[in-house]
Amino acid sequence: AEPMDFSGRWALTFRDQEGAESAAIAELTQQGHVVTGTVLRASGDDRYIAGEARGDTLFLSRFDGGSADLYLGRLASDGTLSGDFHTGGGSHETWSGRRDPNARLENSTQMTALKPGFRSLEFTFPDLTGSPISFPGAQFAGKVVLITIGGSWCPNCHDEAVFLRELLASRRAQGIEVIQLMFEHTPDFASASAAARSFAEKFSIDYPVLIAGTTSDNDVLKKLPQLQAFGAYPTLFIFDRKGSLRRTHAGFSGPATGDHYQELNRELTAFVDLLLKEPG
Repeated sequence: AEPMDFSGRWALTFRDQEGAESAAIAELTQQGHVVTGTVLRASGDDRYIAGEARGDTLFLSRFDGGSADLYLGRLASDGTLSGDFHTGGGSHETWSGRRDPNARLENSTQMTALKPGFRSLEFTFPDLTGSPISFPGAQFAGKVVLITIGGSWCPNCHDEAVFLRELLASRRAQGIEVIQLMFEHTPDFASASAAARSFAEKFSIDYPVLIAGTTSDNDVLKKLPQLQAFGAYPTLFIFDRKGSLRRTHAGFSGPATGDHYQELNRELTAFVDLLLKEPG
């Protein structure tokens, strides 16, 4: 059967098994039977997905060595696209939506916040060799500091690491520092640091990578008690030269999102450049 046209920007709603809903945007490109694209969520994007269209049915998948996703969809005559989303981890959601060229997601600066009365984070965590690194600390005084919460298991954190490494390399002389806080699947320091070390080597990371905690039991909020909420891996905190939190960005739109990736890069870089011009 000749495939129907699935190309365009789709405003979708995902529903998990408990009935909780979350918004997403699919951006799809089609050539004949071949469909490629990505799904953007407030927490980041699903990276590169690809598959094919057969008649009114869409099959898309993603596998990047660490995680796998499968999307099955059907396009109804009224223009509604709906289907199922399965992950390699065994979770299942249903989804549905319609084409909407103007679809937008919720503001990713609102998913994570400091508790009232706090203007910064404070922590001491071991680096990959076990040596403690503290923030605030002497090496970060008077600098614009970017602190990101992530993990070696997190695909969007890989995309963000490339951006942060390049941003630091181009502006280090102007007074910028980056700290990576890793929340791994295991509480065992040797295992967690081995995973984080391979992450750091893969992306040639030359800034502190600290073992902060685990992904379970709201450990982020326990280890960083100044936080009122935590919404997504990665989450980036941008501090000015005086040590005040000036911006939070949850999630990361990677290169699979095309224009969104370029736009986010430009926006975050411009914001950092503004802070670099401020006095310490």
